[in-house]
Amino acid sequence: MKRYSYIIFLCVALSMLSRKHIYAQDETPFADQNVDDLGDVSDAFSELFFEALKQKGIENYERAIVALDACIKIEPQRPILYFEKGKNQAALKQYDKAAESFNKSLTLKQDQPDVQDALFQAYEYAREYDKAIAIGQQLAQRDSQYKENLASLYIAKKSFAVALDLLDELDLEKGVDTSRNTLRERAYRLSGDDNLRITRLEKKVKSRTARPSEFATLIYAYLKSNQIDKASANATLLAEIEPTHIAVQIGNYKEDLLKKEYAAATTKMQAGLQTALPIAVKKIIVEDFIALVREDTSYKGIFENSVATIQKNGTEATLYRIISEYYSTASDGGEELAYLEKALEADKENLGLIKKVITAQLENTQYDKALKTASEALELFPSQPELYLNNGLALLGLAKYDKAIESLELGLDYIIDDKTLEARFYQALGNAYKGKGDLTNSSKYMERAKAIKPQG
Repeated sequence: MKRYSYIIFLCVALSMLSRKHIYAQDETPFADQNVDDLGDVSDAFSELFFEALKQKGIENYERAIVALDACIKIEPQRPILYFEKGKNQAALKQYDKAAESFNKSLTLKQDQPDVQDALFQAYEYAREYDKAIAIGQQLAQRDSQYKENLASLYIAKKSFAVALDLLDELDLEKGVDTSRNTLRERAYRLSGDDNLRITRLEKKVKSRTARPSEFATLIYAYLKSNQIDKASANATLLAEIEPTHIAVQIGNYKEDLLKKEYAAATTKMQAGLQTALPIAVKKIIVEDFIALVREDTSYKGIFENSVATIQKNGTEATLYRIISEYYSTASDGGEELAYLEKALEADKENLGLIKKVITAQLENTQYDKALKTASEALELFPSQPELYLNNGLALLGLAKYDKAIESLELGLDYIIDDKTLEARFYQALGNAYKGKGDLTNSSKYMERAKAIKPQG
């Protein structure tokens, strides 16, 4: 009997290590915890339990459950058996069954934090949010870190205010944390309430519990909603706490613009673009900078020097697209294309952006680049006729007429009720055959293009 007790202890320990390794790879919940002492048991029970642990260790969860059910027939009052059974069921993603097993274990022995944790996870994965919250609240009394898990569940239930309160409580207790900030942003985004962030931060400012980072977030929120006076007023308050914070300058630059104090405004705007501000705030600054340059071209050089720093410090497609639009209206095709390409580099699967980049590359006679962009895009979007057209036009520019014809003819099959696009294909085919010296086919396709009446 002692031999079997030792074997069981050894296998449980090995099982703990093996499952932790497997779950770390597969991100599966319910890793083993310490188990209670089985005490004196029969040889038959020991062999079955040994088999259950062995089968779980090699991921034969169904066989492990069979062995555990056999153990339960022999010793039905042992909590560990239902706990082990639940972990195997959870590994099979049978979360409802796992929850039943964990609850049975807790019925037999109430004070088991490891079983409660497993039950919490089972309910969470089964999307039984109310039940998960009930267990999570018990666990949070032992370990406040569970409040973060609870916040995630409340977000799933769309109880955003409750979730935000829990996150704030944890911040006060443990300090600011990146994962909690991510959850907080998720709550704000999913709430669909633009004023939720502002309302909560205003309360913190009034109660004098706001940290500099929260002052800054409130200032940026005011800027995004164009509440210039409030942004400036809070920037003044922040200056009393942390005068060197970048939000102090950013909170006042719009007021400077309104007063036409452009030198002061541009100094602050430049500083903002060179700092790790939220992209949404940089977007506002870039748009305001462009508006200023259009009003007063003497600031064009300052603007262009400022956006050059974004190339070094940022990789957000939104900013590059805005800047490219500025260069488009400034009739600087080369700069427009450069920023469009940077935007595409940051947002590689944006079909609308891909089309804009290829069009700009063709307009700037950069046919090799256009061919490469179009070819790569066709791998992502093989049924987009415009990409075949652009691919064909790039090949035309490179005098590769046969390949151009092949691309254009293939693309024609994907056109659906778009006569204007069809006419462009025929015209391109006409030019391709003309390049080959085949004037008969060239004339045929040119006539087809002319026969199509312009739409709209």
